[in-house]
Amino acid sequence: MSVIENVGLLLLGVVLGHLFPHILSIIMTRSKSSNKQFPAHPQPIPLSAELNRRILDMRNWFWVGTFCAIIPLGFGWASLKSGSLPFGIGLWLSAGWVVLNRLQLVFSEQGVPWSRSTAEKLQLIMNDIEKNPCCNMPSIEWELTSVRCTVCRKKVTDLPRPDLGRNREDSRFASFFRLWISGGMPVVVSDEEE
Repeated sequence: MSVIENVGLLLLGVVLGHLFPHILSIIMTRSKSSNKQFPAHPQPIPLSAELNRRILDMRNWFWVGTFCAIIPLGFGWASLKSGSLPFGIGLWLSAGWVVLNRLQLVFSEQGVPWSRSTAEKLQLIMNDIEKNPCCNMPSIEWELTSVRCTVCRKKVTDLPRPDLGRNREDSRFASFFRLWISGGMPVVVSDEEE
């Protein structure tokens, strides 16, 4: 085989090994039925039970995708043993990288982009606003960098919004690509963190 073929197989293995663990969160969130209760991206999202369910669904797909990384790791190992060496190396390295990246998120300060604690925090905010409203007609929404009341503009908490899988205006491919590359992490940070 030529060098170009080997590099091509290596790159193919890298892309497939990295994409496979992300495919659930990319595909499952882009259907119309899973997005009709949310406003179009990048509009703020009103706090609701549907939002909490989406966060918990994204969390589940994240961890199932991590478990699914075993498949490209297995194919990479089999390819290393008796198949195409460059393709196997690509699968093994990229799927291993995804697993290590996701495991280090468990122990990092930043944490997983969609977590149970985030859903609980949003639920506590909804409960608190019911008991102690910030204005006459509170309407709490999750903006890019914080949770605010849209009526009185009071900032309830600094909480950057992760990618929740809503379709974007630019294109379906661009939204797939953005979720795949960012891993769901918030792209912007709050003013206090800068």
